Amino acid sequence: MPTKPLDLYFLFMGRPQGMFIEEMYIPDRHLHKEIECIFIQEGSLQIQVDEHIFTIRAGEMLVIGSNVLHEFKPKGTKDRIVKLKFLKEWLLPPYANDEERVKYNDLFSHSFKTQPDSYLSHLIDQMMENPLGDQYDFYLYSKMLEFAAFLMARPDVVTEKLESNLEYPHYLDEITCYIHEHFNEKLSLKMLANHLGLTESYCSRYIKKHTGLSFVEYLNAIRVNCAQRLLSYTDSNITEIIDATGFFSVQTFNRVFKNQTGKTPTEYRKVRRNNEKPAPKVPATVLVHQTAAIASRTLRRRNNELILD
Repeated sequence: MPTKPLDLYFLFMGRPQGMFIEEMYIPDRHLHKEIECIFIQEGSLQIQVDEHIFTIRAGEMLVIGSNVLHEFKPKGTKDRIVKLKFLKEWLLPPYANDEERVKYNDLFSHSFKTQPDSYLSHLIDQMMENPLGDQYDFYLYSKMLEFAAFLMARPDVVTEKLESNLEYPHYLDEITCYIHEHFNEKLSLKMLANHLGLTESYCSRYIKKHTGLSFVEYLNAIRVNCAQRLLSYTDSNITEIIDATGFFSVQTFNRVFKNQTGKTPTEYRKVRRNNEKPAPKVPATVLVHQTAAIASRTLRRRNNELILD
């Protein structure tokens, strides 16, 4: 089973994740394509999803839908928390009939909270075990399939649902992927709009509508998230981090970083180093490369539907 509580937000390695999160290291308001499930084994936690705040307690789970803005409050909790992460398309069998597909897609098209249930609690416990050694990923995947089946069979466990009032944002996956791939370059709204074949004004409105952030706000959030990891888990100096995250200006980097985190980069590194247990240092180039590589997984179109390989 995974034993390291550290969660590096962008290091989603293209496979299901199941882990304990004992010390929350999660960026401020953010979104991603993966569905995220937070289960509280002990304690409680508040999570803001869009403008709604969910309070989840022991035995309850919050399922956060794909591409939904969310933020964990408070950070730094020592409560016992399990986090699951997967892509929506992974848990739908290819042989599912139309009725099953509609039911499945409807289930994971919303963010929702579940009430305590002994079956679900036992299933989460099993996910955190590893009876199959090196084949844990396969084992976890099988339990996630069971998890999806349980939720489809037991709609009564859902106690609070956040309805989506937007049509499926078909450009959002490609926008997210492109920005993640090029955030460390001199990326502009014009470059993104040209990539999508849209006008700059429409692209700008589209991002604001579906994320709640402007293009610059979203881009800077990604850059700061990466800088947070580099400050925490590498020995790179500030100049190297600025170059690696696409800011290219000390003044801009310091201003944007403090606006988002409440601390200067130097203060942030000092606090993180004082509060965290020693962690293996990773070269900055590796972290940045992993961030870009994960985001640039091949996108292809099939029958006008965006598919992530």
